[in-house]
Amino acid sequence: MTRPATSHVHQPGANGPVASPIDKLQRTVGNETVSRITRRRGTSSLVQRQACPNRDTGEVTQSRSPGGVLPRNVELNMSAQPFTLDIVDFAVNRNTLPPGVTTDPDWEKAMSFIAGDPTMRVAVTGFTDCVGSNSENLSLRRERVRTVINAMPRVVQSKLLFSFTVDTTNFLDTNATSQGRARNRSVRVSFSQLHRTQQPCDLLPRAATLDEYLFLVRCLEQRLNLTAVGDTRTALSVLRQIYYGSAPWSTSRNPVWDYVIPARPWAPGNDPTAALHAPLMSALQQSQVVEGTDIGHILTGIDAMLTPQNVTVRGFQVPLPN
Repeated sequence: MTRPATSHVHQPGANGPVASPIDKLQRTVGNETVSRITRRRGTSSLVQRQACPNRDTGEVTQSRSPGGVLPRNVELNMSAQPFTLDIVDFAVNRNTLPPGVTTDPDWEKAMSFIAGDPTMRVAVTGFTDCVGSNSENLSLRRERVRTVINAMPRVVQSKLLFSFTVDTTNFLDTNATSQGRARNRSVRVSFSQLHRTQQPCDLLPRAATLDEYLFLVRCLEQRLNLTAVGDTRTALSVLRQIYYGSAPWSTSRNPVWDYVIPARPWAPGNDPTAALHAPLMSALQQSQVVEGTDIGHILTGIDAMLTPQNVTVRGFQVPLPN
């Protein structure tokens, strides 16, 4: 791990950063956590300083235009640990957030992922390209870090473990091309689960936000091995029946639901509690209403609409809309 020029440890709920060396951080949360959150396993994610070429003609102007240099300003990588979210293509010598970052689907996905998991912690690192003095680039890297942190939702800010500015000899990409330099004018958000003995999926007693509910849904999908795209219908069937169904494990039990929604990829007789573990099952049951929205009603409506048909309920034909 490259020793940062400056670092801050962030305590959730604190008013601001508290200066602290990395060795104190390691004693606090452990070497494994620091290693996981600051670098990818097995390979270095940084490019060492190379000869610094001059900028291309018109590069500065292009970097400051709405379209910038790169086709996208957000790059999410969830295939390695830690997960990384790169905010790239900052304009030359500017710390303003590139256009469209906070509405980009990858930004929204990462923010929701961090906000929902109670064990997720975050590190933020600033970068520049190679052009300019060390002092100028160090200051610019710090300013870009602050910009990205300020753009994060408050709940994500509260999970910021530390932010730091790597010395100006390290980069995310090559400085030999305008595209590489645009990637280097960036901020990297690294996020990983804090090491705990208890399973993260068993920590939430109930979801207070939609992001936390989505976290519980991901836990359900993982524990029931329903993570493939083709498993979506089955996962929905389980979730719906947790709230409304004929099964003993449904919180609102009524046999009429087997008539209203006869297509059930997950059979009512297959109790998922053992596979989910009791804490997760309880958390899902306690999370029927989240942020004023009845999740059970929404899931039931979606489940019914996926197989529209006429159904018989105790001898009566009930036409359903197409």
